[in-house]
Amino acid sequence: MAKYKVSNTVAFDFDGVIHDNCYYGCNKILDSDSDFGKLIDGAFPFIKKVQDLGFNVVIMSARKKRAIKKWLKNMPETKKYNMKFKCLPFWVRRYYDNSVVGITNTKVIAKMYIDDRAICFNGKFTKDLLKTVEKFHPWHKKMM
Repeated sequence: MAKYKVSNTVAFDFDGVIHDNCYYGCNKILDSDSDFGKLIDGAFPFIKKVQDLGFNVVIMSARKKRAIKKWLKNMPETKKYNMKFKCLPFWVRRYYDNSVVGITNTKVIAKMYIDDRAICFNGKFTKDLLKTVEKFHPWHKKMM
């Protein structure tokens, strides 16, 4: 049986976490692989602080990873925070490079996931959880 290191990765969703996906301030949701909204304030310094804490960082999305990398590299904050990015092959499930932000369109094994459309599961399927599902709205829908 193979032994693996415990994951020390924080996985960030791209749409709605790194960029606003035009959820507010425009009339349509951007969902193509080349249309992106604005960088969400504080995203890059936060990611850098997570790396400084010793975590590996992966950005996950259903979008094409090369389009995301190109968009990220063109942000002025990339240079300011000395951010480096690389696209991960589809078979990578564990990521161990703290100096470069990985980008993938598959789910990686992570210690935690930061996502605008997540509900924290407490280990029990309860009526309260069902109510949370029924009434759930991501942060950007609450701003409208």
